[in-house]
Formats: sequence, C-alpha cells, structure tokens
Amino acid sequence: MRLSRRGIEALLALDRHGLPVVLRARSTAADRLAVALSHLGRGGLVWFGLVLAIGSGRRPLRRRAGVLAGAIAIGSAFAVSTLLARLVQRPRPCDRGVRSLIPCPDGGSFPSDPAAAAFAAAEVLGWLQPRARPWLGSAAALLALSRIAVGAHYPTDVLAGAGIGASLGRVVRTAAIRLTGCAE
Repeated sequence: MRLSRRGIEALLALDRHGLPVVLRARSTAADRLAVALSHLGRGGLVWFGLVLAIGSGRRPLRRRAGVLAGAIAIGSAFAVSTLLARLVQRPRPCDRGVRSLIPCPDGGSFPSDPAAAAFAAAEVLGWLQPRARPWLGSAAALLALSRIAVGAHYPTDVLAGAGIGASLGRVVRTAAIRLTGCAE
C-alpha cells in the first residue's frame, strides 16, 4: 500500500495534534494507570502469559496447537515491528523533549512493538476464547493508548503497530483454522 502525499500529511497532522491531546489528559490517577499498562505491555510478556493460560480455549484443538498459534502471532508481530523500528529509526516523543512518565525506551518509535504484540494477541486469543474477544480488544487498545500517554510513542506509531499485529494475528488464525480443520 502506498500513501499519497495527502495521506502522509494527514498522518503527520494526527501526530502533531493527537499527541498533545493525549498528554493534556494526564492526571495522577491516569498517569499511574498509563505507566502500569505501559510496563505490562513491554516485550509482549503479558500476552504470552495469557496464551499459556488460555491454551486452546473453547476451540477443539490440542492445547499445544492453541499455545503455538498465539505464540507465533505475538512473536511474529513483535519481530516485524522491531525490525521496522530499526529500519525507520523514528525518534520517540521523549527523545524530542516530551516529558516521559517512564524511562525513554531505546530504539525507534515507529511502529510500536507493544501495540503490535497486543493486537496480534487479541486477534488470536479472541478466536480461541470468543467470549473474551471484547475484553482482549479493549485491553489491547488501552495498552496501545498508554504508550502515547507515557510519552514513548506517537499516535501513528501505535496505529501502525496495531495494524501490523491485527494483520499478523489474522494470518496466523487463518493458518491455524486451515491446518487444524477447526471452524471459524
């Protein structure tokens, strides 16, 4: 997909105007929640833990197949976003003078690794445990928003990470359905 000049300008405007909106919403209670969620999502570990807890969920799969599908989705989303961040090398808001609520992470800002892992997990785990799908999607969105609120990412960083994660999660889910014969 190729973005037009107008599309790129719209995304940059989202960063210019969206980041200050999120940062103005800071308060002591919101800050604590944002910091907790931001730390919780780093490295995708919470999502790997949920994969182990859910296993195959409500699907008639072997537990190992469910765990493997979740781990592949989360791991590939994290790997792809990390590789892209190294290639793009976009400075983080906290590298550009935005007061960060957490130590400024190393590496590029675009795309967001935690958002990619969260949305990949929400996609696959929501398939494995359909009743949890709304909660998983909401948790992924809150975690992604927390990365903006703490000053570690721009809005477009988390949107790109969310897109990468959701897309890879769908690919893994589709592959798991085909390989196992398990219904959608």
